Amino acid sequence: MDGQHYYSFKKGDVQFFVLDSNYMDSKQLDWIQNQLSGSTAKWKIAYFHHPLYSDGRFHGPDLDLRKQLMPIFEKYGLNVVLSGHDHVYERFKPEDGIYFFLVGNSGELRYHNLRPGSNIMAAGFDTDRTFMLVEISGDKLYFQTVSRTGQTVDSCTLQRQPKASNRFTRKSQTGPISLGQSTVRNGIPGATCGIARVPGWYQPTSLAGAASNPP
Repeated sequence: MDGQHYYSFKKGDVQFFVLDSNYMDSKQLDWIQNQLSGSTAKWKIAYFHHPLYSDGRFHGPDLDLRKQLMPIFEKYGLNVVLSGHDHVYERFKPEDGIYFFLVGNSGELRYHNLRPGSNIMAAGFDTDRTFMLVEISGDKLYFQTVSRTGQTVDSCTLQRQPKASNRFTRKSQTGPISLGQSTVRNGIPGATCGIARVPGWYQPTSLAGAASNPP
């Protein structure tokens, strides 16, 4: 935008932070830290190309980028991260209280490219292209992920997380648990999710079966 490789913009209660993940230097790290620390937006959403988390076989997560960005994201209360690079769809259990999505199969698909046996995946889809619709109203984020043929493969209502210092971090919790007046299901506080069992749809409990269908 205007010749800048990274920038931010605000729409209503949401501030978006667009990063250049091809070259994450100290100047850009200082910039995102200053932007997040000064933001008064209710929702803070970052998007960039390379994923910090991924079960894609072809690329996988960018661990160096994760090491650089996660301490900043966690400290300043980022809410959502969107990325691509691996040509599959994947929604993750919250990491350090942050919602992560990988939407990399809109322009190109890598068929059956999700790795089996994931312990960070909430849902995945790798047999068709998808796009994602997102709406934010107040403290709720509504999303719907739709396949090329019009099937809803994932949808959820996500509650805005508490401030960074009060966030609940899910590392190994399983099943519904009490969290104040919220409920944690599938690692997402206050979430109401619906996932269509269509071909190519995965959850951690069903990923073991994916190994019998290699690409």
